[in-house]
Amino acid sequence: MVTSDRLGEVVKYLRFKGFANTQKEVAELLGMSPANLSSALRGDSRYLTDGLATKVCTNFIFINKDWLLTGEGEMLRDGIVMQNMYGDNQIAGGDITNGAGGNTTTTTNTTTNNYKDCGGCETNLLERAMEEIGEQRKLLTKAQEQIDRLLSIIEKMNDK
Repeated sequence: MVTSDRLGEVVKYLRFKGFANTQKEVAELLGMSPANLSSALRGDSRYLTDGLATKVCTNFIFINKDWLLTGEGEMLRDGIVMQNMYGDNQIAGGDITNGAGGNTTTTTNTTTNNYKDCGGCETNLLERAMEEIGEQRKLLTKAQEQIDRLLSIIEKMNDK
């Protein structure tokens, strides 16, 4: 069975590495409600199931399911590459034991993309990237509107 401590380490890791900004986003990536993830993190055994471990390890293939279920081994599977929401590749490896210390995970900005074994990961990241682009466009539009307003104010002041 998954423990809330190990699940919490996974959530912290995913947020730290840029796969999600919030716990709510982690829940969305896992296809579960934020309330259910919160209950699992508080130790509610109804949510700390093998099915949850399967969801985590299907969506984030670099997480070691055996570690998540039993605590044995390493949190990260060696040599697995996956992109975070910023498009940076995350390479799982080495010395991370139970999410603590010795972090040798590296980030590179290459174009390699190893999604062969990861059903929904590519789609989730693509959807999130498209949402992010949409949000950035909205911000740029607002900024341009503010610039235009400021320019018109300056022009009016110059005309006086």
